[in-house]
Amino acid sequence: MDIWGPSHVCSINGDRYYLSFVDAYSKYTWIYLLHAKSQALDVFRKFKLLVENQFDCKIKALQSDNACEFLHFDNFLASFGIHHRYICAHTHQQNGNVERKHRHIVETGLSILAHVGLPLKYWNYAFQTAVFIINNLPTSTLNYKTPHAILYKRDSNYNMFRIFGCMCYPLLRPYNRNKFDFKSHACLFLGYSINKKGFICLHPSGKIYISRDVLFDEYKIPYKSTPNIFENSSLPYHVSPHAHPSLLLLPTPPSHSPKPNDHHPSIISQTPPPPTSSPNTINTPNSHSSCPPNDNSSDNSSVSIIASSTYHASTLNVHPMTTRAKSGISKPKVWTVTTTKYSPGCH
Repeated sequence: MDIWGPSHVCSINGDRYYLSFVDAYSKYTWIYLLHAKSQALDVFRKFKLLVENQFDCKIKALQSDNACEFLHFDNFLASFGIHHRYICAHTHQQNGNVERKHRHIVETGLSILAHVGLPLKYWNYAFQTAVFIINNLPTSTLNYKTPHAILYKRDSNYNMFRIFGCMCYPLLRPYNRNKFDFKSHACLFLGYSINKKGFICLHPSGKIYISRDVLFDEYKIPYKSTPNIFENSSLPYHVSPHAHPSLLLLPTPPSHSPKPNDHHPSIISQTPPPPTSSPNTINTPNSHSSCPPNDNSSDNSSVSIIASSTYHASTLNVHPMTTRAKSGISKPKVWTVTTTKYSPGCH
């Protein structure tokens, strides 16, 4: 056995670790999700009862590393005559079976998440699905038999295998509260239930449904096309919440007009002054005309007007420092006149 973690991303259920048990004979794997390492002993007690009841056998020996959480197992294991074996210091290869199993589970789970585009907070469902797949895959270590077939003495059933993260439609009629609720809704497939013979389905509202009556559309991966549909977000997924609305509405100014001030993007959102300049005054933005704008002017006039207003806005002094010019204090510059006399012989 060994503990994997902590994960820098907390799962959707608040898990950061998982405790794995690997049978030395069949290579069958069990994992239990943990919030903290201190739960390891309680989980092992449940696992011990499960093994003894389901397989009618006793645990003879338990091998682990020298982690502090496993040192508390000694008194409990000694009371049942279970031999606890530790690895030598800094020799993790002595616990190589479970260490390689960690790598197999993590790489398979991350590949599943990357294939369907799910965020890392669903790693707990991806890892449990990865263990389910690994236990039913033939391996050369067992003469190309599956760990499930070696342990349970029967072949694996592949009829219930589905693509993780595909679109599914579970039967929701037993959960409906009134007659106008739909009998089904498009959900996300998150794997297989451990305690129930059913499929785990994620509803867009965030609820988890476990049902055996599910229709699958394995050709559609909903999270890749609309990633925020299962995130309860009110913003469209293709609009950045930090994008300034004026940047999406202003037309592109001409190439010779100066660029807006990047340090103060708020000045771009100022309301442009009423159009008082003609279309031909884009090169002289300071010139104004008292005539009203022509209603039959082309679109280029509006572009030139907005570009002119952007030019004036970008030249504003928005620095917080108080200067004499901002305070209205001006000191006229005095010009001095000097006279130079030349001698008659100089040119």
